[in-house]
Amino acid sequence: MKELNRYLFTVRQPFNESPHVDCFYKVASPSGMTSEQFKVMSTLKPGWESESLKADTNAMHGMEMRSRFNSDMYSKICLVRTDIGIDLTAEMLDDIIESKFKQNILGKFLDESAV
Repeated sequence: MKELNRYLFTVRQPFNESPHVDCFYKVASPSGMTSEQFKVMSTLKPGWESESLKADTNAMHGMEMRSRFNSDMYSKICLVRTDIGIDLTAEMLDDIIESKFKQNILGKFLDESAV
């Protein structure tokens, strides 16, 4: 699978309700860059790697804090990778979560997606 996009997300399930996506973030740092591509980007825009890594780290930290203080959330941050040519939205992922919940395989999906 050629990976185009990666998304971090957390899932929340309030009492007596279906689970849904609580936090959703498109990972900014590039995946699978070659060293040559890295050099070119560093020349064109110095400091770009620290900006994207910092943004990703901050998003992950925020998700960790939410899951720590909200007891109705799945305790792990999850990552989903896509190879489709369109951006995944939180609503699209919410539909997937609901579908997996109805099929009784949500726990397995979340465990396999946990980072």
